Amino acid sequence: MSIEIQGVDKLINRLKDYGTTVELQTAQEVQATAYDVVNDMVRDAPVDTGNLRQGIVSEPTESNLTWALHSRADYSAFVEFDTAPHVIEATNAKVLTNGKSFFGKSINHPGTHAQPFFFNNVEMGKVTLLRRLVNVLNSVKK
Repeated sequence: MSIEIQGVDKLINRLKDYGTTVELQTAQEVQATAYDVVNDMVRDAPVDTGNLRQGIVSEPTESNLTWALHSRADYSAFVEFDTAPHVIEATNAKVLTNGKSFFGKSINHPGTHAQPFFFNNVEMGKVTLLRRLVNVLNSVKK
């Protein structure tokens, strides 16, 4: 899962009008917000093996003024949103087993409940970033 916020390019171009100092401060605030959001996602992600938490990362894009947030576990969306009840069938074996018990050729899985960790934190991060950018702009004397 990844997220991209629309309109960032327009904002970045507007901030560049304020000069290098503001651009640098903006880049620092964007980076700090990205790190904070990732930390919040990691905190809120459920833990089984730790793979989901380890796959939550942020990285700068073309400029340091935009960052990409990712959850790289292939099952991230299922954790974030939920899964419907479904049938699991043995494909590479004659029966399903977890190493201790045998379940037969198929099993009715009841589905899973959503355990949001990603988008709620992105929404809170957008509010935090806006507040930080307003503080940067308010500190500039024009």
